[in-house]
Amino acid sequence: MASSGRSWNRAVRVQERESRSNRPRKPGPVPENLDWALWQGPSPDHEFLINADRKKPGLYVHYDWHYFWEYGNGEIGNQGVHQMDMACWGHNRGLPVKVYSSGGRYGLDDDGQTPNTQPRPSPTRMDRS
Repeated sequence: MASSGRSWNRAVRVQERESRSNRPRKPGPVPENLDWALWQGPSPDHEFLINADRKKPGLYVHYDWHYFWEYGNGEIGNQGVHQMDMACWGHNRGLPVKVYSSGGRYGLDDDGQTPNTQPRPSPTRMDRS
């Protein structure tokens, strides 16, 4: 709880549904216009993987990088920040100083690593100062 002792919970339903699969994956050539070492940044070097069933250049590039801990933190960091913003607008009580939520990776048979599901009702709590 925030040090001020004030917390608030209200039901705000913000929903986003998405269905992606990144299987089957296999090693493939790096596109000529991509500097794969630069794209990976300071993370350990990984081979370039392609999605055999999707028309995109690679497993991570360009969109699905956030499903892997090495490069991102899942939907919470990709789209979740925008959804939380709408929840704050709905509460109309300012920004929280602490947010807690839980979930996991369910529903997709893919190679993603980051959580993609938040159960409903979700144990979400937002404390404000």
